[in-house]
This record gives sequence, C-alpha cells and structure tokens, in this order.
Amino acid sequence: MWTETLDRKWPKGFFILYTFILHGLGSAIITGGIEFAVAYGMYRHPKHHDQVKMWGFPYTLAGDLVVTIFVQIIATWFIEELFVGWDWFLNSSCHIPFWQNKSKGRVALWLDVKTCTFIPRRQIKQEYIKNHNGIGLFWYVIRLQFFRSVKEKQIEPKFNLKIFIIWIIRRLIRSVIISLICFLIIWPLTLGIMTARSLDHVHNDFIFKDYPFPQVLKVIFGAVLAFLTTPITVITIIARNDNYLRLVETNEIQDPLYQFKDEIDSGEQDEDASNDVRDEDEEGKDSEES
Repeated sequence: MWTETLDRKWPKGFFILYTFILHGLGSAIITGGIEFAVAYGMYRHPKHHDQVKMWGFPYTLAGDLVVTIFVQIIATWFIEELFVGWDWFLNSSCHIPFWQNKSKGRVALWLDVKTCTFIPRRQIKQEYIKNHNGIGLFWYVIRLQFFRSVKEKQIEPKFNLKIFIIWIIRRLIRSVIISLICFLIIWPLTLGIMTARSLDHVHNDFIFKDYPFPQVLKVIFGAVLAFLTTPITVITIIARNDNYLRLVETNEIQDPLYQFKDEIDSGEQDEDASNDVRDEDEEGKDSEES
C-alpha cells in the first residue's frame, strides 16, 4: 500500500501530509462548506425584520460562535476516532514522530494509552479475523473500539451500553478541554475583529448585514477552527494507539488478540510450505496428464 511506503521512506513528510493536509485541510474545507450553508439559512432573511447582532437574540453571532466551537470540536473528535482508527487498523495512517514510549506522566494521562482496545490487522491472530471481510471487518473493528472491555479484552465483544458510555465520556472530556481553550483564546479574538466590520453600534451592541458578513465569518471561523484542532485530535488518537501497541509488543499489557512475531513468522512458513506442496501436486498432475 502506498501509505505504508510513504510512512517507511518519508515518515516526517507523511506525518505532515496525513495530519495537516488530509485531515486538517480536508476537515477545514468540509467544515467551511457546512458552516456557510448553516449561516445562510440562519441569517440571510431574518424573520420579523430582526437585525443580526453580536449579542442580541435571536440572531446573535457571538452566541453562534460559542456553539460552533463546542459542537464542531466534539463532533470532529468522534468522527476522527472512526476514520483514523480504521486507517490505523489497516496500517494506512502515519505514525507520530514524538510522544513515543509514553506509559506514564502527563502525556500518557492525556493520551489515555491503556484504554485503547484494538491493534492493527497485521498484529491480530488471523484465526480471529479470517471470517470477517468487508463490512463485517469494519463492524468488528467498531465493536473492538466501542464495546471491548479494557480489563476483560474479549475476542468477540458484543454491544455493551456501559462500556460505550465510558468510551464516550473519556473522549468527551478531551474534546471539551480543547473546546474550552479555543473558547478562551479564539473566540475573544474573533469578536474583536468583528467589531471593525459592524454597520452600527446601538445600545451596547453591534449590528451587521444579513449577507454576506455572517456567512463569510462562519466559513472562515469554522475552517480555521478545524485546521487548528483536527490535527490535535488525529495526533492524540494515533499516539495513543501506537503507545498501546508498544506496550502489547513488550508484554507490559496482555492482549489475547496480539500475535507475536515468532507466531507470524511460523504462520508464514506454514503457508509457504503448504503452497510448495500445492505446487508439487499440480506439477505431478500435469506430468501424469502428459
């Protein structure tokens, strides 16, 4: 696969490409389009001739930006858990050139390393995934991510609401922390810039046109927010998974899914031997026929 080749030959470059271009810029473009559509529907033709204001309801831009920060960052985190997790499972994601061998300390606390519940496809014993193909394999990875107990580490996890809620809470805490930081830094800066583009200042509030300022504002705000925060999410997910895999490989954590290298080598040798026997049988049949 081309992603594996890039990661092996050009690890830092592929890290930038995967994290900041594919996910950061990609998320910014998608988010910007969504924000424009939302803003157009909300502000283009205000009802009852209401004005678009910075603070005043019902068309408050300041309040809209706060909601955008929290909803966008939280939603992005959960979406990236799916996409990045699937890429990592297939060994198609990049690997983080820092935050390696983190099992203790503040970084490990942020990464929440020991709560990872799956490993890449190549490291899983083939007997557990040989019957999973296509959508079935994707669903198997989803079950490993969402419903597998950190302590029990089931081979075939089934739906478990308690484990799923715990999984959500852990991700929600981290996405809310990032949202709060953006709220404290990016939101005030944006409000300061907005005051320079207002039409009027009435009753301690700023008035704006219904088009195109709100739409352009939401496009830029959403895109910049996505470009700044999505890479943080991607780096956290991959670094968590990579560190978990290292703990499993060094046997600091036991995961029954994991297939050690000697088992992989012996399995490949058995497969080569069976292929040789099959080739000899075919050659024997061909000689008998001739």
